[in-house]
Amino acid sequence: AFFLTTNGTLINDEIGEWLIGSGWNVKISFDGPQHIHDAWRVGPEDAKTHAKVKGMVEWFARAMPERFSVTGVLCRGSDPAEIFRAIADTGVKKIELVPAVHHDASVVPSQDDVEKYREFIAEYIDAYAEDKDTTLLVRLASRVARVLGFDNCRIHCGAGRSFVCVGPEGKIYPCFRFAGVS
Repeated sequence: AFFLTTNGTLINDEIGEWLIGSGWNVKISFDGPQHIHDAWRVGPEDAKTHAKVKGMVEWFARAMPERFSVTGVLCRGSDPAEIFRAIADTGVKKIELVPAVHHDASVVPSQDDVEKYREFIAEYIDAYAEDKDTTLLVRLASRVARVLGFDNCRIHCGAGRSFVCVGPEGKIYPCFRFAGVS
């Protein structure tokens, strides 16, 4: 299986149709509401990317729901419930929420943000247990499965072997987690 993680800004109809038709698993980074997404994800010359990326997210969510997911990044002051709901409202069935990792502390979630995340998780678990939400919070589900003893295995880092990343400046990195790191 092949996996692509992208910000979705360079995907056009031809590339999208090829990804859908050729069996790729696609993950798009999308931070939900316009005011949050556009605050952190801008294109060249500060171009806003929300509308373009949201359109891609909706398209892939309809065309290949089982092979498509979205990662939303939680930055300081972001409400995880608001981000999750905005992504789920596009039709996405698998969502991953991850905290921002940045050298600038003003970007990284604060203790108040961590508390908001705890509250969100508690509400999500209650709703999921009652089948009120069919949208899967991927990282939580995988952690619960591991706690229960499912899928326990050792995974070796694939950086440089099975992962590769092309950064926005065109440089190649051994893993997407290294993009922009010298």
